[in-house]
Amino acid sequence: MGGYNIPTTCNLTASSCIPEEKFASILKGSSDFVYVCDPEGHILYINEAARKILEISDDADLTALSLSSIHPAWANEIIVQQGIPSAIREGSWSGQTALLSLSGHETYISHVIIVCKSAKGQIEYISTVARDMTACKEIEDRLQKILNTTPIGLFLIDPETHTILEAND
Repeated sequence: MGGYNIPTTCNLTASSCIPEEKFASILKGSSDFVYVCDPEGHILYINEAARKILEISDDADLTALSLSSIHPAWANEIIVQQGIPSAIREGSWSGQTALLSLSGHETYISHVIIVCKSAKGQIEYISTVARDMTACKEIEDRLQKILNTTPIGLFLIDPETHTILEAND
């Protein structure tokens, strides 16, 4: 897996293990974007789906990549100030950020960060599982434009709390 050794993965509650090769094939075949970095943010592994969207070849040297090189500045700010600190405290964090391809194209993602620690509590690596949310973002932008330009009063209500989430002028 790109030179990164992923240990055998065990589900401790079920006392079953997935051999490394099978786990590797799951990551490789996933349509989600999966990547792993060390505690300093140096990229150790990127699956095929993430490589494709980031425009990174299979034989690329990952040592030249870091978290900050595969995300736009605004997303890096969210990751560094919110995502990683929350994942360190809670074990994981989810939010919306973006990936940045080598050609500069931003892909909006639903982003989950998982911090894996040693038995002594030291951070061993930081993993991301993400999904392309570009289509959802485009729909959200169109709806926002409609909300902002419609000459009649419109508002969005939370169906559970019945509170107004947004309204136009």
